[in-house]
This record gives sequence, structure tokens and C-alpha cells, in this order.
Amino acid sequence: MDQEAKKILGILTALVMAGLIYYGSYLPYEKSASLINTMTAIQGNGQGREITLQQFEDSFQNTLNIPSPIGQYEVVRQMDSTIQNTLANATSVPEAAAQEITNFALKYTQPIIDSGTGANFVQNFLVMGSIYRSLGENYHNVSYLDKALQYYEEGLKYSPRRPQFLYGELAVYLSEGDSKDALGVARQILTYWPADANTQQIVKQLEAASPSKSPKK
Repeated sequence: MDQEAKKILGILTALVMAGLIYYGSYLPYEKSASLINTMTAIQGNGQGREITLQQFEDSFQNTLNIPSPIGQYEVVRQMDSTIQNTLANATSVPEAAAQEITNFALKYTQPIIDSGTGANFVQNFLVMGSIYRSLGENYHNVSYLDKALQYYEEGLKYSPRRPQFLYGELAVYLSEGDSKDALGVARQILTYWPADANTQQIVKQLEAASPSKSPKK
């Protein structure tokens, strides 16, 4: 190999290495550091400070917009979990604000679901189902509960024995007052986890309240 070819090869190797460092290390680091800063701001750094809905969206938007080949799925999952926990534990949130933040989550999560790819892909069905279940329970809106059920059912297609999906379905049916379907799911849960005392109690209560005394199928 002549000197000119060695020089070109050296330049190309250096460019490849620089690209690997930039895309494989620098951008993922920048994205993860941004996520840490975002979570610190949202949590008020332990000092009881609260942020507005717009500040929440802007903070995550900035992190999500950092172009990194690694970390986008993780940021979306962290964002969704934060929204889920907020809605599950803050029933005083106005419905319009809760719907807006849900749509914000959906904007980034639904494309991942539609793609059928991504780290821990099935988790996306669970978190969106839980978000919509919180909406339904907080605002007594059956349409939200039906949406939650759709996500749980879709998740079960990929992971038919994942307990969170079955318990989510059970919670939705109980919230809707659908005793028949709730009983069916509760019995299914007990076939997998017969020692579940809470579900055992639910089955007893539903069977006692059922007008039909036909034997279990």
C-alpha cells in the first residue's frame, strides 16, 4: 500500500471513529444527562416546587428532540411512567389538563407501538392502558376505560400471561361494573396464581352477587 492510500485510509478510519464516538457515546450521554435534568426539574429537586403543564411538556420535548440513536425509547418510557404516576395519585388534576398530557404521551408512544419494535416494546401497552384507566377512574368516563381495555387486550396478545395486563383488565371491568367479565378474568388469574388472596376474595364477592349459580366452567 502506497503512502497516499495509507493516508486516505487513516483519514477514513479517524472519521469512522469520530462518528462512532459522537453517535454512540456523546449523543446518548447528552440525552441521558438531559433526562436527569428534566426529572430533577419535574420533581422540584426535593424542595416542593411544582411545574406547570407547559413546563412539563417543554422539558420532555427538549430531551426527546436530542438526536440520539440510543435512548429515545427509554425517555418515552420514563415520561409515560411519570404521567401515569401523576394521574394515578392526583385526582384533583382538571380533566382537560389530564387529557392534554395523555395526548402528549400518546404522540410519542403510539408510533413506537405501531412500529412493533423497541426495547421492552410490550411495556408501552401497559403504561398507556394504565394512563387511560386512571383517566376513566378519576373522571368516571367509560370511554377512557374502554381505551385502557384495548391496550391491555393488545398487550396480552404479545404476553398472554403477564400479570399486569390481567390485573389491569380486572380493574377496568370492576370500575365499569361489568361483573361477568370481571369474574372471568379473576378466575383466569387464579388459574395462573391460585394463591392470590385478594383475587380469591374478589371471586367470592362476584360469585355471591351473581344471580346465576351455575357451576364454574
